Amino acid sequence: MATDIQKQLKETLEQQEKPKVVKPKATTTKPKPKAEVKPATPKAPTGKRPEELAKELKVTGKQLRAWLRKNHTRDEKQKNTAWYLDAKIVASARKAFATKKSAK
Repeated sequence: MATDIQKQLKETLEQQEKPKVVKPKATTTKPKPKAEVKPATPKAPTGKRPEELAKELKVTGKQLRAWLRKNHTRDEKQKNTAWYLDAKIVASARKAFATKKSAK
C-alpha cells in the first residue's frame, strides 16, 4: 500500500513539474481588412447667386444681401458661406424689389 501511495505521489509531482504547453488557437478565417472610409462628397450648390440676381434687378449685391439677411435668414451653420438662392427666394426678391422700384 505504501508503494501505491508513493507511485501516486510521484505521478502527481511529475504532472505538476511539466510545464503546460499552450497552443495558439488556429484561425480559420483571415482577418477582415478595415473598411475604407470615404469622405462625403459635397453636393454641388444649386440656385442663383445674389450677384446674378442683383444685376437682373438692377440693384447692388450689397442691397440684395441686406434684404436677404432681413427677410430670409439662414441657419447658423451657413454663416460665412456663399449664398445660393432657390426659386422661392428669387421670386420673393423679384417681387420685393419690383414694388420698391414702382414706388419711386
